[in-house]
Amino acid sequence: MDVLDSFTAVMLKYLFKLQGHISGWTPDANMTHQRMFTVWSVVVLLHLSSVSGKGVLLIIGGDAGLQLGAYNNTDVRTPHLDELAKNGVVFTRAFSSSVSGGSASRSAILTGLPAHQNGMFGSRSDLSPFNSYREVLGVSSILSAQGIKTGIIGINSLGPDSVYKYDYSQTEANNDPLTIGRNITRINELVSDFFSQYRMENFFLVISLADAERCSEPSYGQFCENYGDGQASTGSIPDWSPVSYNGSLLKLPYFVPDLEDARQDLANMYRSVSRLDQGIGLYITSLVDAGLFATTLVIYTSTGGVSFPGAKYNAWDGGANVPLIIGSSGTSLSKVSDALVSSLDITPTIFDYLGIQLPQYSILGKRVTLTGQSLIPLLTNPTKSGQTEVFLTQNFIEVNDDITIRAIRNDTYKLIWNKFEKFPIVSEVFNSPTFIRLANLTKGREKTYWWRDLRSYTTRGQYELYDFTFDPYEVMNVADESRYQQTLQELQHKLAAWQRATNDPWLCPRDHVNIDGTCETYA
Repeated sequence: MDVLDSFTAVMLKYLFKLQGHISGWTPDANMTHQRMFTVWSVVVLLHLSSVSGKGVLLIIGGDAGLQLGAYNNTDVRTPHLDELAKNGVVFTRAFSSSVSGGSASRSAILTGLPAHQNGMFGSRSDLSPFNSYREVLGVSSILSAQGIKTGIIGINSLGPDSVYKYDYSQTEANNDPLTIGRNITRINELVSDFFSQYRMENFFLVISLADAERCSEPSYGQFCENYGDGQASTGSIPDWSPVSYNGSLLKLPYFVPDLEDARQDLANMYRSVSRLDQGIGLYITSLVDAGLFATTLVIYTSTGGVSFPGAKYNAWDGGANVPLIIGSSGTSLSKVSDALVSSLDITPTIFDYLGIQLPQYSILGKRVTLTGQSLIPLLTNPTKSGQTEVFLTQNFIEVNDDITIRAIRNDTYKLIWNKFEKFPIVSEVFNSPTFIRLANLTKGREKTYWWRDLRSYTTRGQYELYDFTFDPYEVMNVADESRYQQTLQELQHKLAAWQRATNDPWLCPRDHVNIDGTCETYA
């Protein structure tokens, strides 16, 4: 009863739905909490007696950022993620290993290795055919070898198939990308199908969503926020009740300029986030209906920060700080952890929960050791410490977009190393209404109402050092200040040590060449 007792609050919400399977039973409106709990406990025990699976449900949103009610955003409506947060732990300082999002970020989540170590250097597409090294063992492949049933529904964008192997696969490879990434009704049909097939098994299911990434089909809006909204030209998603937002009333994240175009851009993104959230409500309900809720670790995160200038593709917190909500039958309700954690911690957490160890293997002749750590201890005691520091990376976007960044962040400082000399603006951001307005105002020498200057945004020093004690928005680069030189050198050494430990091909700074792991100057 200990496990069930910790789940009481959230499961009561689903009580009436579960009881629908028992003909003639209806709750008494005057039933006391204790009596309801007793009835609920008996029913759930009976319901669980028909299943035996212990599983992990990993839900990955696309570029959704921290724009959720659980992260104190009072504008956007995300009741289902907020409900998950009430029965789990909300990590306020979780960081994506890959700030570019997309394939690189998903590869890090699903291997426990940063993209430069697993080989997924950039986006996987027809024009950018990046793949992980064939020697890599993805989470799904490791679990499958242990007899755990694995599945993926949604956007995969990873390869080769031998690395990311699943027993059940419904992705853009065998479905329309819009449908499999954003049609919450169709996605939920597949989720229910997976649970119906594997409810008696230990399982690992990935639901990888396209919301709230910017849209490749502009006729549906900047974030495909109109796709399936019931109009004649946009089709219908039966289970989606579209939510619209008034941009003029929104409280802006610090990295979004106070401009009409940017406000509408953000409102469109919020509409996409609301669809993502309504879908998650469906998927959790399907988990409950399958009788697997009390034995499943539910993890929600996103590939990166939102696709706005100053956020996605940047190692600043606006682009690197991502949501991470973990619900478990062993957690206390409504807990918040400010431990420093990374998306690289998700793989060790999955292994820990399922009782699996990482098998010994090598990549390019070098033994693989995960640098992340399990978050299971923080689920029962969120006040425990996380990582001492986290590491952020970026390599390519498309093959012609080399935006190599390495960064280290601890409680007080962040050091960013920029391999490039001029920061390129990726097309999805360049074509956004927000950036277009910023660019036009800058050309006209008008006020941009942004927290940065656009010209300095594209020209950055090789090193950026920020002190969070007085500069939480990372505006003042102190890398050249004499009083920070010792801190700068210490962080440089730690970053280089991690790069060597993860076999980073981009080890050396500008004007240097890598000779057997040693950076030699040639300038």
